[in-house]
Parts: sequence; structure tokens; C-alpha cells
Amino acid sequence: MTISRRLRNWLLSDDADPSLRYRVLRELLDRPSDDPEVLSAKMQIGREGWGAKILQLQHPAGQWDTAGNSAGELYRPKYVATNWRLLVLSDLGVRGTHPRIAKAVKLFLRRFGGPAGDLGGRKSEVCFTGNAVRMLTRFGSLNDASVQSSIDWLLRHQKSDGGWHCFRSRTGTLDGWEALAGFAAIPEAKRSAAMHRAIERGAEFYLERGLLREGRTPYAPWMRLHYPVHYYYDLLVGVDMLTALGYGDD
Repeated sequence: MTISRRLRNWLLSDDADPSLRYRVLRELLDRPSDDPEVLSAKMQIGREGWGAKILQLQHPAGQWDTAGNSAGELYRPKYVATNWRLLVLSDLGVRGTHPRIAKAVKLFLRRFGGPAGDLGGRKSEVCFTGNAVRMLTRFGSLNDASVQSSIDWLLRHQKSDGGWHCFRSRTGTLDGWEALAGFAAIPEAKRSAAMHRAIERGAEFYLERGLLREGRTPYAPWMRLHYPVHYYYDLLVGVDMLTALGYGDD
């Protein structure tokens, strides 16, 4: 991708967060993974900048912001408890091998996994489950039984129109992006045939429906770009999710 020298220099300046420098080098400038600048930026993620600041706030038991670490306390208060911190850290590119991340992921899986847990169990819903699949896959836990159960849950709960809904409904809504972003985090070579079919149907739901024009009034947050993303959809969320799934040329 071609960007102006001035913009490039600003994005890659010494003041820029290493997670930003890494993504600019890899995704905008198409530098190879073994490029010295790429390797340097990658190694700095979690050691300095935004990721490091968040990691420093972690409690010794592995959680953030709450005195205890029950499942409820890992999720609330929104949007600062452990669940939300881990989502941001995975976005920033902190590696799952980081000792603080490894401790938090182990705690997260212990609290939310299992037959009755929120990950693929009877309490599951697409917003939490899709986000968890994305985050845990990025941290290297794709093969964990709870993550695999969550993927199966997402596949089973896709609506007939190709979308998903966080609440009971026969039709999908913009909520479907969490499921698709979860699939996008999985390397293409590791996606099952069922995942490929779900991705195709889900992408069509976004590309063919004209969702912005559905309903009595336009969806106002559509053009309100924001971060952290958490649950909420906007135009950039959709573009990022669909390009990650290979639909950038559509």
C-alpha cells in the first residue's frame, strides 16, 4: 500500500506505540515477517507502550480491576475488567507466551470453560463467545477444548440468513461480526469446511444486505469510528473483519 512519506514517518516515529509500528510495517508497507524493523517492533509489544501499561496493572492472581477473580468479576465492571483487558491486549499483539498473559488466559479458561461454562456451554451467546474465540486464538489457545467447543457453538447458532444475534431472534443483526472476527483469527489452513461455509454465508450477510439502510432510521454508530471495539459495530469494524477474511477486493 502506498502512503505519503510524512504519514509513514509519523506512524513509525519513536513516539508511536510498538503495536502500531508493527501493524504499519506488516499491513501497510508489506514488510516480511523477518524484516529487522518488524522483529524489533514485535519484540517491544508488551514490553513498552500501551500493552506494557495494561500488563503492569494486573493483580498477582491474574485478573485486572477487581479484588476477586470469579467469572462475574472477570467480566464486570464493563469495560475494564479482565475480559476486556484481554481483548485489547490481543488486539495490540501481545504474545500468549508472555507470563502475565499466560496466567490470565489460564484463569479465564478455568472460570469460563467446562460443560456448563460460557464458552460453548448452555450460557453462551455470540457477543461473548465470538470475542473469546478471537482473543484466545490470538493467544495460542485454539486447540483448547473450550475454544473448540465455542467454535462449534458459533457454527450451530448461525441464523438461516447467514447472520448471528446476541439475543433470541430468528434473524441475524450486526452482532454477527464477533463470530466472523473469531473465525478470522483462525489461520485459514486450520478452518474446517463448516467454518468456510459459515464465513461465506456470514460475509454475504454483510455484503449483500445493505444493513445501513435497514430499520426505520439509519444506525447512527455506523459512521462513529471508535476503539476499543468491545461489542459495538462501526464501518471500520466491518471493513477490518471482512478484509481479514479475504473479501478486501469485493
